[in-house]
Amino acid sequence: LKDAFADVFPPDLRARPKQGFAPPIQDWFRGPWLGLARDLLLARDTRLHSYLEPGFLSALVEEHASGRAHRGFQLWALVMLELWHREVAAAP
Repeated sequence: LKDAFADVFPPDLRARPKQGFAPPIQDWFRGPWLGLARDLLLARDTRLHSYLEPGFLSALVEEHASGRAHRGFQLWALVMLELWHREVAAAP
């Protein structure tokens, strides 16, 4: 790909090593994904209640939503685990 765009990109950009990209998960869980986290993690039928106390999950979500703590990566992991449980673990 670098060779294909050699005439477009400056040499220093082409010679630079690969860089990672961190999505703004902290912001997403304070904005557009906050409702999703609440819906999945705080519902009565949440599968994670077999592992974690509902009060713990509620505190985690609200700590992050209020800005008192950065829990976006934990919320991401818990939301993915809950979705996995709903789609895969509960499948016949």
